[in-house]
Amino acid sequence: MNLSIDPRGREATTGPNADKETFTWRWVPLDKNFGEPQLQYRFRLNGWQRIGIVLSVVWAALGGLWGNHIAIQQNGAVPIAHYKWCISHPNYDDDECSAAFDEEYAVGVRGHWASATMVALIPIPVAWLLVYIVVWAVRWMRRGLQPST
Repeated sequence: MNLSIDPRGREATTGPNADKETFTWRWVPLDKNFGEPQLQYRFRLNGWQRIGIVLSVVWAALGGLWGNHIAIQQNGAVPIAHYKWCISHPNYDDDECSAAFDEEYAVGVRGHWASATMVALIPIPVAWLLVYIVVWAVRWMRRGLQPST
């Protein structure tokens, strides 16, 4: 049994683009609440928003891997250079060079996941904000160019 909040049986809409952003409120009886109805809502996304969500998830995964790779490359470059310098000497001790490398490399790449997380997550809200600003600005300019009636 579904009962709409609007007594006329219409869907409740909000926002300046009510025809595009539709929120449907329904009363749904649940057994665990002894038959008392509970308010639920459904949020509809347009195609561009769905594409944005998919791209955000893809960026979070691939951007995190890319950020991790860059952080390890940059922070591990000095220990690798020291190791190459150490083994280039004619009388080098392999155990000593390897031990020094292991210690320097561990210190150098510490925190690489924090860098990966920043590369993965910071661009997502920035990109969403920029896209919404551009969409708002284009709609605002279109409204200004329409002839008044």
